[in-house]
Parts: sequence; structure tokens; C-alpha cells
Amino acid sequence: MIKLIDFHCHPDLYNDNFNLLKKAKYNNFSVIAMTNLPQLYKRYEDLFGGEESMIISLGYHPQLVVDYPNEMEKFLKYIKRAKFIGEVGLDKTIKDEIHINKQKEIFKRIIFECNKLGEKIISIHSRKADDIIFDFLKKSSCIYILHWYTGSKKRLLDAMAGNDNLYISINSDMISTIQGKKIVKDVPLSKIVLETDAPFTESTKNMYPESILHDIAIEIAKVRECDLIEILKNIEYNSNRILSI
Repeated sequence: MIKLIDFHCHPDLYNDNFNLLKKAKYNNFSVIAMTNLPQLYKRYEDLFGGEESMIISLGYHPQLVVDYPNEMEKFLKYIKRAKFIGEVGLDKTIKDEIHINKQKEIFKRIIFECNKLGEKIISIHSRKADDIIFDFLKKSSCIYILHWYTGSKKRLLDAMAGNDNLYISINSDMISTIQGKKIVKDVPLSKIVLETDAPFTESTKNMYPESILHDIAIEIAKVRECDLIEILKNIEYNSNRILSI
């Protein structure tokens, strides 16, 4: 049986908190649980670090770097034990130059530390920042996964051509837009994995449907005019390749 992985999810933001674990266990999928601050990583890793169906990711969300300016020390404290890094990145919907510069400073340091240690799997927020985000993603043994990418398709394809360790994770809202469909259609299938970004998408805002990852794969198959089994097998292969680093 094909096992799917949700590479970007926020289970701590549901009212039922981590009851998503039960769904994952009984429905043959796994979840990479993002955190938005290092202090949350420590809390959830202590509680759920031994679970097979959920991996806790160490994050420092770009929208929070000014409100929580002193979290980098905690981030560096936990980075050696964290295989997954996220949510991190850049967000240029914020029009404050001081905020953007702080984001760049933090993200540059995070990528530097990840590349120094090597073999980290990094889920990257890049809203309205596709003009600069790829400048930070140097070739290394780390895996970069662009979460809910909405930027230039050409920039993305050019970056992928120069970096074999660059992927995108697709969610249900992304694939419902014209731009999202164009990206899903033209990006190499070998570069695609799945995400929900729950609870931030329309289909996950109230609950996490057990079939959501399979449903996203169905939509990918429609857009690419491919057999569903081919899509599922390729996504499983891509996911396992990422996890094997």
C-alpha cells in the first residue's frame, strides 16, 4: 500500500490539537508538523517526539521575527536534533523594510547553519519573495521544499534546473488556481510532494479530512493528464528519497 506524507501541516492550530495523530496512524499517512517558533518545537518534540506518524519540525516563521526577535538562540540550541526545519523563509507581503531586512538576516543564518550541519529537510515560506528566495538556497546536502509556492514558474524551473535538491509541496488551494495548475503541470513530477498547510486551506480549516492527501493526488493527476497510480507512486518515491538523506 502506498504511504503518503503531508510535508507541511500545523496540527497545533486545531482545537483538538494533536488528535490528527490518530487519523495518521489508522489511515496510513504521516505528517510533518511545522512550528512557528523554536519554543513550540521544544514543547511538541517533548510530547510527540517518539511518534512514528508525526515528525516535529523546528521553525521560525518570517512573519514573527520582529515580534519574537530573540528566538534565534533557541533555534540554534535545537537545530542539531531537528531533521526537519520549518516553517522558515521570507514574506514580502509585509511592506516594512526593517521587517524584511530582519527576515533576510534570520533566514540567511538559518540556511547557513543548516548547510553547515548538512542533511536537513527545510520547508520554506516564500510569499511574494520569489524574486529573492532562490538567492539564499545554495546547493548542499540539504533538501529545500518550497511550501505553497505562488511565484514565477520560470524562476522556479530555472532554480530546479540548477539544484537537484529543490522540491515543491502541493496543497488543495494551490492546485485550484490557474497559476497553481500551470506550476503543477510543468514542474518535473520528480520534484513534487504533498502538503495540506492545514488548517489554512479551504478544505482543512475546520477539520483534517483523512482522504485529503489522496484527494490532492487526484487533482494533480487531472492537471497533468496522468494515471493516478503513476502520480501516487512517483510522489511516494520522491517522499522516500527526501526522507532517506
